Amino acid sequence: MCKCAPLHLAKKKPRKEKKNRREDPASALTHTRSFASSVYTSGADDISREFGVSQTESLLGLSLFLWALGLGAIIAAPVSEYYGRRIVYLTTVPVFGLFILGSGLAQNFATLAVCRTLAGFFGSAVVSVGGGTNADLWPPALTGFVYPFYFVSPFLGPAFGPVIGGFLSEAKGFRWLEWVILFMVAFIYLYSLPQYETYKKTILEKRARAEKRSSAPRPRAFKIALPSSAVVQRIVLKPFRMLFVESIVLFMTIYMAFNFAVFYSFFAAFPYIFGAVGGSGLYNFTVQMFSSMGIGWASSLLGFVSVALVPVPWVLYKYGHRIRARSQYITIKAPVLENPDSSREMTSEGEEVAV
Repeated sequence: MCKCAPLHLAKKKPRKEKKNRREDPASALTHTRSFASSVYTSGADDISREFGVSQTESLLGLSLFLWALGLGAIIAAPVSEYYGRRIVYLTTVPVFGLFILGSGLAQNFATLAVCRTLAGFFGSAVVSVGGGTNADLWPPALTGFVYPFYFVSPFLGPAFGPVIGGFLSEAKGFRWLEWVILFMVAFIYLYSLPQYETYKKTILEKRARAEKRSSAPRPRAFKIALPSSAVVQRIVLKPFRMLFVESIVLFMTIYMAFNFAVFYSFFAAFPYIFGAVGGSGLYNFTVQMFSSMGIGWASSLLGFVSVALVPVPWVLYKYGHRIRARSQYITIKAPVLENPDSSREMTSEGEEVAV
């Protein structure tokens, strides 16, 4: 049976336990992941010549990376809530680096596409778990101030990617794009190794195990042991179900998906705009859209759809509490009234945990 922390340990707040539990590694890893997604397009022409594939096929490395990124993020976030943040970072980042290495060593396009897909899947964890890491480190009153500094990192990577990749692919070829990503991953991973766990529940459970070994038995709070099928349902199936039954999740997903689609479609359009049209050094349909519709109308089409989606965040901001009230998932924890002196809470699934 899985045990939570003792109640007397739960009163110790883990937020300030270690000074070096900073958000730097999470931000740096998020920056590296976003850089890895955008820098690839700078070597698309070189990939096309190297493996004898079309320009559209060469961009599969970007499309599959982003597709796997979205799929992995849905799984990584609940895993971190169940097992802790640090274990997710320590296991997924090295695997991400290994598949980046495989992309650089690929001798055929199929290997390159598979490695890029799996790199996107395992690289997604740093994005989806990073927000939770910041929530662990900072009190709610400061998250509104801190989050903008963290969320700028996913946009700095794509900003630097085409610039650095354009010069690097021209001088060294597409493989060096992967080597640069690998060097960044290795450096940041070594830097992040001394970092400590930030998730409160995992810290308290670790304290409980240490207390069990070093002192006499004390009153403990237990949580119901879940069978493997329930764990799989919570980690894998529940996020997908919420995507379709929760209005806020659905519309924010559509809104953010289109924003990133526009964002990344320009990376695929850069070689055409500045190369084929300018003469200087959305995924699989972006190049065809810009070449058939023209740069002006293709960009305008994306702008029109963006305007249509402008009301989404404002509507959710104004009426979000009403929409949330209809949700089948209780997102606010209610204290256990039968024992108000304890530090326990009851989650939406009837599971008793220590806080």
